[in-house]
Amino acid sequence: MTYCAAENTLRAMEQLVELLSDGEKNTDIEKRTREGRALEDIMYLSLDLSRLIQDKIDEQTYDN
Repeated sequence: MTYCAAENTLRAMEQLVELLSDGEKNTDIEKRTREGRALEDIMYLSLDLSRLIQDKIDEQTYDN
């Protein structure tokens, strides 16, 4: 459902941050498991998402 996509994604990202901070994903990253590769994909996608969100914020700023 699109109305809660950002909230659900936020919760999932917070969970991943906690797991990574606790070192629970180190082996996945070091051994390049499917989970580790997914984390790398999330990193690149997060950069794209960050730029896109900033662009939307900037559009609103200039429109007002």
